[in-house]
Amino acid sequence: MERSRRAFGADRILSAVERIVGEQMRLALEPSGLELEEWRVLDLLSDGDGHTMAETAEFALLPPPTLTKVVNRLVANNLVHRRTGTVDRRQVLIRNTERGRQKFLDVAESVEAVHSRVFGSDSDRELFETVLRSTMSNALSEQVAADH
Repeated sequence: MERSRRAFGADRILSAVERIVGEQMRLALEPSGLELEEWRVLDLLSDGDGHTMAETAEFALLPPPTLTKVVNRLVANNLVHRRTGTVDRRQVLIRNTERGRQKFLDVAESVEAVHSRVFGSDSDRELFETVLRSTMSNALSEQVAADH
């Protein structure tokens, strides 16, 4: 009995769901030529605001050097552009180009279809997101406590 409970523990289930959703997202994005990390950047930038590389790295769940490579690909494909910050010249801001906005719109429906298949109803998705936010908050507060 103890073994079967461990086999389906929350950490294992969370990892399995992440793999399944990641693969479904990869398949949905494949026709557009976008990778999941690129999609996350376009998703953040879809709000129409420019974002710093630090904000974007946090949102896209990427370390800064990896984000730089992702942004370089997006710039090369004319999906985003970057500029130096007006207040802090060391800061780099990125923003969708018109082509990037259109690419986001073209792909958003496919991504939403994945979300609908995986999460079912909007209420199920909201419940799942609430539980995950709480779990993440707990994990982060534990990490901070352990660091001090």
